[in-house]
Order: sequence, then C-alpha cells, then structure tokens
Amino acid sequence: CKFLPQYLKFRKAVADRFGERVLCFGNHEDTLQQLCRQPKARLGAFEVVDVKSNKVLYTKLGSGLHITERQEWMDQLFDEIDELCEKES
Repeated sequence: CKFLPQYLKFRKAVADRFGERVLCFGNHEDTLQQLCRQPKARLGAFEVVDVKSNKVLYTKLGSGLHITERQEWMDQLFDEIDELCEKES
C-alpha cells in the first residue's frame, strides 16, 4: 500500500508525543461502521477521530493532503489532542 509509509510516520509521531495515552489504529471495521456506516476502508482515506466524542479532528477528504506532509499540521493536531487529553485527566 502506497499510503503505509505516511500512516507509519503518523503513528510513530503519535507514540513519540503521547506514549500510551493515545491509541492509533487503522481500518478498524467496528469503528468504520460506527463513524462512516461503511465496514470497509476507502482507498487513500485518512481521518483522525476522537472516538469518545466521534469528533473528526483531521480528514484528508476534500484536500487530498496527508497530515504528515507538513510538520506544522501535525503539531496543530497534536496540540488539539493534548487539550482533549487534559480535559479527561
């Protein structure tokens, strides 16, 4: 899959910043069914979702740009995730 390197880069960045506080998984059928009402992944799709609130924090849909293309995009997203983690603490 040509998108695997981007996913792995994102997953490593999440692990480096958040450790075990944030889980990262791809194409989880139950989650896809709940959020998209589709049990199958969409080719090239990439979303970051707070599964507790079902809030989409980032989507590649529309722009076609992956969040790993710019470090400042990842930093912004991670700041937002940090805020969500703080609220739950």
